[in-house]
Amino acid sequence: MADFEILSEHACWGGVQGFYRHASRECAGPMRFSVFRPPQSASGPVPVLYWLAGLTCTEETFMVKAGAQRLAARLGMMLVAPDTSPREPRLPGDDRDWDFGLGAGFYVDATEAPWSAHYRMHAYVTQELPELLASGFPADIGRQGIFGHSMGGHGALVCAFRNPERYRSLSAIAPDRGADAGALGDEGVRGLPRIRRIGLEGLGRVRAREDDGVRGAGPRGPGR
Repeated sequence: MADFEILSEHACWGGVQGFYRHASRECAGPMRFSVFRPPQSASGPVPVLYWLAGLTCTEETFMVKAGAQRLAARLGMMLVAPDTSPREPRLPGDDRDWDFGLGAGFYVDATEAPWSAHYRMHAYVTQELPELLASGFPADIGRQGIFGHSMGGHGALVCAFRNPERYRSLSAIAPDRGADAGALGDEGVRGLPRIRRIGLEGLGRVRAREDDGVRGAGPRGPGR
């Protein structure tokens, strides 16, 4: 069984909306995430749809504001939303600006110390979080989809393009296109030496795949 702490759980559209915390292997500190378990999960594993939120958001934002649980309950789909960055331990300058650091992990793996020891959001989303769901929740990891907004939209694109075997669906809502496209704030651009160069690598893959019908793949849910 996975080792995680239940922060709160609530009845929601016949299922359960929960908020959780665990000791993350990849981020070397506590991480929070939220999960909606639809009523169908009481009978067995269900497909999983990950939401990656935008700058300054948390694991609560989508679950509280979107109202997606109603449709997910009807479709028998689990919703999962990780936090947008590690929150502990604190690093120098991690809250100096809104677009780099706390709440702004960009779903990439940092390459320079001290960030590289904790800001490993790409590995967290694509590897550790699915492992946690598979061992602690009624999740069918063989049927996964991913989507997001703004910073999270770019994160969803990069996660799916780097790991196409992991996801059956991909959608991006108003995604950031990378630093070289002028999509990030000044601090985000200055901070890029500390994280993987998402602009050139991610943007190139987005453009290369547009002609392959990726933008039209959104309506296919992970359970179909």
